[in-house]
Amino acid sequence: MTSAATRRPPALITWHLLGSPDCRQFLARQLFDEGQRPAAVRIATATLETATEDSAATPPITEPARRLRDWLQARYDDLAASAADADPPTICHHLAACHVVAKALLLQPIAIQLLTIGRRGRLLGMAQLFGHLLHDEIIHLQFGLTLIKHVARRQGELHPERLHNILAQAIELATDQAYASLPQGLPGLNAPMLEEYLAHAANRCCDLLQLPPLQPGAINPFSWMSELRPPAIPILP
Repeated sequence: MTSAATRRPPALITWHLLGSPDCRQFLARQLFDEGQRPAAVRIATATLETATEDSAATPPITEPARRLRDWLQARYDDLAASAADADPPTICHHLAACHVVAKALLLQPIAIQLLTIGRRGRLLGMAQLFGHLLHDEIIHLQFGLTLIKHVARRQGELHPERLHNILAQAIELATDQAYASLPQGLPGLNAPMLEEYLAHAANRCCDLLQLPPLQPGAINPFSWMSELRPPAIPILP
């Protein structure tokens, strides 16, 4: 798919699907927030690169990260296609892929790595940036879960097997990236801990959508993450 529509952000595609002024206002704010972040992250990354004596110290994108990026872009394209076809049941699952998977399973592990480094007194500016980003993304995630639940209730239904398949694919890709970015681990952080957190986050999303857990028994190895969470938005029945 090469049309311009496939390159629109998921929040913008969702904005066109909704008629509620309140939902559109929230999504408009989300679009603004998401539009500011790439520039901030690029500036921070450029600062880190110029601070190193060896220009080769910042490695190129890893193959696991490339696979994860391509998989997520394909989910964005699927959402654009299902929105154009006006197929409510399919839209529900693609909304789940874009609004839940991207924010709960793909972004949070990256933020956890930076926040863990910040808790050791290093890269405090980057840690603060990702702390603010994580706070906003959790709010966006809560809104996305509420939206998916209501769309599914009124216009379709969520099939556990289909959603579990989406979550399992995302966990596999994010886990590969975690092992690639943390081959040796850090104090208080290693790839198996991130893998456990991914399963925990997926189970929380399933629980809020009233679906069976993907990996029963998974726990959150980062108890300090609760300090950063904003007040929960109640998901209405």
